[in-house]
Amino acid sequence: MRLADLSRAGILAKVAGKGARVKRAFLVWLAVCSIPLASLAGAVYTNDTGEVAYGFRITFESPVVITSHAPVFPDQEPQGEATAFVFSGGEVASGASFWLSWQPAGVRVKSVEWLVSQMTMPPTTSATKSSSVPTICGVHLGGNWGTNMINVKCLPDEYFQWLKELHVNWVGISISLTVKDSMDASVEQCGPEEGIPTFQENDLRRLIRKLRRYGFHIYVTLAFENLGDGPPGKQVERWQLGYPYAYRVSSNVTREYWPWDSSHPMHKTFVREFFQSYTEQAVHFAKIAEEEGVELYSLGTETNWLFRTRSGGSQAPNHFREELLAMVNAVREVYHGALTYDLHYGALVNRKLSFLWRDLWDDLDFDVIGISAYFPLYDSPRHSVPTVESLRWQWERIFRTYIDPLHSRYPQKPIVFLEFGYVDHPTSSIKPNVNEFVEKTMIDKNENGLDDGEEEQANIYEAFFETMNARRDYFLGAFLWGNMIATSVEWNFSFGRLRTFSIRGKLAENVVKQWYSAWNPEGGVPPEPKVESEQNRVGLEISWDIIPYTVEYPRNPSVGFYCNGDKDISHARNWGKDGVHVRGFKAVLLDNGLAVRLDLYPDDAFGNYGYLIAFKQGSTVLYVVLRPNIGRADVTASLSGDWRVLGVACGNQFLKEGTSVIVFIPYTTFSSVIPPENLRSYKVDLHLDYKEPERRELFFFPGYGYATVLH
Repeated sequence: MRLADLSRAGILAKVAGKGARVKRAFLVWLAVCSIPLASLAGAVYTNDTGEVAYGFRITFESPVVITSHAPVFPDQEPQGEATAFVFSGGEVASGASFWLSWQPAGVRVKSVEWLVSQMTMPPTTSATKSSSVPTICGVHLGGNWGTNMINVKCLPDEYFQWLKELHVNWVGISISLTVKDSMDASVEQCGPEEGIPTFQENDLRRLIRKLRRYGFHIYVTLAFENLGDGPPGKQVERWQLGYPYAYRVSSNVTREYWPWDSSHPMHKTFVREFFQSYTEQAVHFAKIAEEEGVELYSLGTETNWLFRTRSGGSQAPNHFREELLAMVNAVREVYHGALTYDLHYGALVNRKLSFLWRDLWDDLDFDVIGISAYFPLYDSPRHSVPTVESLRWQWERIFRTYIDPLHSRYPQKPIVFLEFGYVDHPTSSIKPNVNEFVEKTMIDKNENGLDDGEEEQANIYEAFFETMNARRDYFLGAFLWGNMIATSVEWNFSFGRLRTFSIRGKLAENVVKQWYSAWNPEGGVPPEPKVESEQNRVGLEISWDIIPYTVEYPRNPSVGFYCNGDKDISHARNWGKDGVHVRGFKAVLLDNGLAVRLDLYPDDAFGNYGYLIAFKQGSTVLYVVLRPNIGRADVTASLSGDWRVLGVACGNQFLKEGTSVIVFIPYTTFSSVIPPENLRSYKVDLHLDYKEPERRELFFFPGYGYATVLH
């Protein structure tokens, strides 16, 4: 069943608040305002509902601007000019009042409504499984960045089992595309040397197949990345693509180099070539999606000016409906799943940009309405961690102001938050990505023993799930952003130390698991682990006992020590821990690859080190970093200071047995930068690389610069 059909099985949302009796009195203080009285109107409204009000809604006959309002409701949505406003973030007791002023003065009030919990807020509901419309219990692993760059090669089962334990049933994947600069009309895949490379096709297919083997549904989206690095005047950003007048609001591009302007002499040729190459990439990945069973495919991510099918007057006199329709039709010829586009939420919030999405879903006949939903929930800091009840009011306001009307316009199309998330930081309800990737330190202003940032993130998710639970007839769910592929050990030693969108190991993880397990009760059972064939297991065909050590160490070697500068060994806190008593390693050049074996002394055990073997010649270094407790080896190179990630060895290329690790690295992993035969003349050494939150320690064993001949 296509996702488009799922919405037709549901019932239209009926979210209607009861009208409230109001008392209206013009404000006498208008006379002392600096704005001329003739241009400004205002009113006081008394809460005569007999209940505490948690918000106030007012609708005008035509657009106005709110010039001032009572601070009892500090949050106003939307800002700027509109016909309807909601004020929230506080409480007004029965009999108390709320005042506001607006301009122009001649606009009359159409209706007002006090938002009280008994009358307006849907009751708090526990998660229930719908019998007609399945809920998307989604996570988004992102694109080819972070821990994904390595783990897409080895696909550790622990990560997929973690998703199953969360009762996830959908997983999102982002595919990188790029253009070189603002004048480049050729949409291309991102090379391995770029910041966010495009997934290699074999890696992408293996990832999708493994996800499907675990029972997950797959969502794939195209996204422009690695932009902004062109020469001066040509440094285009993702959101600017398609915007005719980007040069008026941003200094990174100039009019001379902006062919999206319809008056530019290259405009027609540029647009034709851009969409032709974009369509070619979209069709290429659509074929992969079709062949691998991907069920939801998005043609773009957060490029609202590019995906516009109607003109926007003076803001955008042209549109790209014909080009976009041609892309959609070409994709539908090779792909038979559901199609969508990921709209940035800003186009919903800014009413002046409604032309960017108002007719989009019908014009292109998309099956699903997709939104990157990073809505700010408040516009000013809270004095303490927001409660679930307070946040639920904010989510109710967002759904009523933006999402419910969108559903009313497109009642037959389901809505999904294709990206959704808030960083575990105490102010993420104001700015969802605040302090992303900043090292995490405990914040506990309310002195309850819990990190305030984790509390805020968890409360936001709880309030969101409660709000969407009442709308599951049309709102299918969300893909939680930032949950990259990683083992628990790897995560704890990397992104787990930072503030991120991820829920892994945080309070929000339990919130997600509670709701997802109710909506998807069968999702927690992982498949039987796939048994790897013993055929061609790394190292089994090598007689290691007769091969001498490339470098061998005594039982208690003296070592060099480095920690942000040379230090005496007595300062090495980690010396003496498990895993430092290395007996030696053997490196063998085979017909098709490099095999390495690392041995500890028998009474030792591997610690949380990276065992870094470096093959050096001049300024060229090949690094093989063995990670026994993660089950893989990372292969990187430094070429005159140019650092490159080359690949990873895992699965049947990595074998850990007792106090020995064997890894096989095909020559194809590094032959493009280092000829394999040259390794025979390279010098080799071993480091232990131990990382802690405060600092990084490297232990240099004897043999640094040791010249050897590999076997």
